[in-house]
Amino acid sequence: MKKLVLIMLGVLVACGTTVEANNGWGLFASYWDPKDGDGAVGPGIKLSIEMVPAIQMGLRVSYFDDIGKDRRGADVQLQAIPVEADLVLNIPVMETSKLYAGLGLGYYMFDADVKLADGTKPDADAGDKVGYYFIAGAEMGVQEFAALFAEVKYTVVKADDIKVGVDGLDNGKLDGVGVNLGLMVTW
Repeated sequence: MKKLVLIMLGVLVACGTTVEANNGWGLFASYWDPKDGDGAVGPGIKLSIEMVPAIQMGLRVSYFDDIGKDRRGADVQLQAIPVEADLVLNIPVMETSKLYAGLGLGYYMFDADVKLADGTKPDADAGDKVGYYFIAGAEMGVQEFAALFAEVKYTVVKADDIKVGVDGLDNGKLDGVGVNLGLMVTW
């Protein structure tokens, strides 16, 4: 999985260096609080590409070490790597600031590990899921080529076929609110 994240990071950086418009790439801290899981914080990288004036496409990759929820004496660890793409409408507020809102699709790669109270480890199959999300955010320029951004997301991911080998733990929803805070390099 580390190789996949590094490859995607390289592709995002390469794509971002070939386009000349109101674009940027950034690093961010992300928080995701799924309904049937525990909230987690993780790192992420983002690329924004202006498609036409006022419409931007965003690409994101982030990593969450453990969004699993411990239940019925089982320690459930669920790692997640969301790979997401969205279209947003930009609304300029000032010369160096903007608000934006839109929607996107995501491919969510999961890896599960379960340990029962007696120390046994049942088979766990998390698989990968497709979902969608709604996003709203604000970006504020702080230097000529730098901006701070904050985003709020609501992600919808059905996880009803994640198998962790324990009755009552196999069904769930990973729908939930998330927040991204970061720094963009713009051009």
